[in-house]
Amino acid sequence: MTLLTEPKRKPYNTGLRDPETVSGSHNRVLKAVFTNLQRYSLHDGPGLRTILFLKGCPLSCLWCSNPETQNFQPELLYSPNMCIGCGSCLQACGYGAVSVQGKKMAFDKGKCTVCGDCVDACPTAAVSVAGKLIGVDEAVEALEADAVFFRRSGGGVTISGGEPSQHPDFTAEVLKKLRKRGIHTAVETCGYAEVRRLFRTVEYADLVLYDLKIADPEGHKKATGADNAVILENAKKISAEKEIIFRIPVIPGYTDSKENLTAIARLVTGIKRQPEVHLLPYHAFGTGKYQGIGKEYKLPEVEPPSEEKMQECKRIFEDKKIAVKLL
Repeated sequence: MTLLTEPKRKPYNTGLRDPETVSGSHNRVLKAVFTNLQRYSLHDGPGLRTILFLKGCPLSCLWCSNPETQNFQPELLYSPNMCIGCGSCLQACGYGAVSVQGKKMAFDKGKCTVCGDCVDACPTAAVSVAGKLIGVDEAVEALEADAVFFRRSGGGVTISGGEPSQHPDFTAEVLKKLRKRGIHTAVETCGYAEVRRLFRTVEYADLVLYDLKIADPEGHKKATGADNAVILENAKKISAEKEIIFRIPVIPGYTDSKENLTAIARLVTGIKRQPEVHLLPYHAFGTGKYQGIGKEYKLPEVEPPSEEKMQECKRIFEDKKIAVKLL
């Protein structure tokens, strides 16, 4: 496994404790930590899109389907169901971070440096690293490779996360170069950032996908770790400058009540004259990742909303004459 810019045996997270040391304006080293580059997406902007998921998010939503993007630093992922208990990772680790626990392996994250030696040694890919450094030019080259699909479908590139505003200069420079190549650009953001950083992040975005979750400030704080005052204020400022689509996750028991969706409908009509809303149904596809990074998933009993429920949610916005789409 190649860990991009890091030499063998050097702790992979060295120098990444503050995301600004990677992508900020303090030292102009325009690199960021990303977890995935997903091709052929149909739900993150118009047409076929390639999505770059950056690492690091200021929120911690209970239903997050990409928990490996919350932490700013690279981290080890372990999939017990893929592990055959061969002990190759134990022999490869030079830091005493791996031990045997029953028929499976255990990883001490206090000792682990995320050097990747155990990943290289594992014959079944049960161990992996979430997070690699990538530079602006390297990212642009990888994203531009799909340009033929963008042209045919009216698609482009979306920067997501995590939260792109944690890497404002990196995101801006990548999108600037893509736009010069005639590629449509979009940013998906939770909006929870200092406004200067957020505007820098979306500076070269043709479209902003703006997440709204819970209208009530206290309810928002309980579910995400922060209230929504900054998010709503930023939404007003961004919508005045950029094309914006509001995206609302439909999470049973948290965001799907008539009261919450009606309140959000009032908010978006106050923010933008003719708003567009996309509703994203909850899914449990990312729950296995929590075990992989050693976290507990807080919503194990939540089931995806039915089609009937999604239509019900859709009608709440339609009744307010708001353009709405189910994803």
